[in-house]
Amino acid sequence: MCNCVLKIQSPDSEGVNPVQKSKARNFYQTAKDPGVVMFSCFLHDSLTHLSNLSASMQRPSITVAEVQSSLIATQAVLTKHKNRPGPRLRSFLEDPATFEGVTLAVPREDLSLAGVNSKKDKLIDTFCSSMATRFCDFSSGVLHASKLVDITSWPKADTREDFGDADVDCLMKHFGPQLASSGADLDLIPDQWTFLKSSLYQQHENMEQMTWPEINQRLGGQCPDFLQLVDIVLCIPSSTADCERGFNLIKQVKSDWRSGLRSDTLSDLLTVQLTSPNIEDFDPDSAIQLWHQASVRRPDFMERGAKKRKTQLEDDSETSEEEDDSEQD
Repeated sequence: MCNCVLKIQSPDSEGVNPVQKSKARNFYQTAKDPGVVMFSCFLHDSLTHLSNLSASMQRPSITVAEVQSSLIATQAVLTKHKNRPGPRLRSFLEDPATFEGVTLAVPREDLSLAGVNSKKDKLIDTFCSSMATRFCDFSSGVLHASKLVDITSWPKADTREDFGDADVDCLMKHFGPQLASSGADLDLIPDQWTFLKSSLYQQHENMEQMTWPEINQRLGGQCPDFLQLVDIVLCIPSSTADCERGFNLIKQVKSDWRSGLRSDTLSDLLTVQLTSPNIEDFDPDSAIQLWHQASVRRPDFMERGAKKRKTQLEDDSETSEEEDDSEQD
C-alpha cells in the first residue's frame, strides 16, 4: 500500500464505470483503515515464517530430524508474536496514523486495533494447532526418535547418562531387519552409542559444529554398527518434493515432440537435470577438458584443416614450379 500504488489505482480515474468507481472508492477507504493495515502487517510477519518453513522442508538434503526442529522453531516464533509483534507489525505500531507516507482513516468499530489484536492471537493458535495436527507423527515413535541424529538438539553437556538410549532402542526395533541384513550386530549398538556419545562430549566443546561424515571418519572403526543405523535414518526422505520435481521434469523432457525417447535415454537426461548443480554454480572447465581430450571434433579442427589445405597448396605450387624449371631446361 505505497503512494505509487494508491495513485495508479485511484478511484477517481477517468473512463471508469461509475459502479466500478464506487466499488474502488469503497475498497480504497477499507484499505486505509488502520485495523486492516495492522492485520495485513501481522499476516506478512506470520506468512514469512510459514513460507520459510515450507521452503526449508522442500530442500533435497533436509533430514527428518531437521524438519522436526524447524517445526518446533516456527511454532515458537509464532507463539512469541502474541506478546512481541513481528518486525512489520512493530514498525506500523510505532505510528499507526500513517503507513508508508499514506495518512490512514479513522478506524471503524468492527476493525479497531483492540479487536484485531484478539483475532491475531486466535489465528496464531490456529496456525500452531494446525501444524501440530498435520505433523502429529513427530510427537512419538520412529519419527520422534529420529531427532537423535540432529546433533544441534543434543544437550550442551552430558548431564544425563541415559540421554538417547530410548531413541536408539526405538530405532533398533524398527530398522532391525535392515540392519541385520547388512551384517550389523544389534547387540553392540547400545554400547557403541554410549561410547560415541561419551567420546564426542569429551573431545569437542562445540557439538553443534560436528557433522556425521566427520564423526564417521573419526569413530567409524569403534562404532560401525551404530553408524549404520545413523546412515539409515539420514536416508529417510522428509517429503515428496523430489518426486514431484521429477514428474514435472519428465513432462518437460519427454514432450509431444520427443515422445520417442527410449527409457535409458530419458533416465540419463533426468539424472543430469536432477543431480547437476545450478547454472550459476556449475564450472564447465572439467567437462570442456574431457570433451576436448576424448572427442574427434576438436575446437581447432577447422583451423587445422585450413592449415593442412594451405600446406598442400604450397606443396603443389612448389611442385609445379619445379616441373616448369625442368621443362625449360
